[in-house]
Amino acid sequence: MAAPPKKTSAGLESRHIFLDMEVYKRYGHNLSDKVLQRLLQLTKEHISTLHITDITLEEIKRQLP
Repeated sequence: MAAPPKKTSAGLESRHIFLDMEVYKRYGHNLSDKVLQRLLQLTKEHISTLHITDITLEEIKRQLP
């Protein structure tokens, strides 16, 4: 059995974050929301890495006014 991943400096199981369309819908595509701002901060500080698929990007573009 593989060992569990080590915690990163931010206490996360992994520094890799994958988001799907439901996350953006939940926060109303509002990048000012505190949850999405925290994600932005973690990414800017190189604590986490955000991964997003082309399909999700296209869906976001389609749903934004």
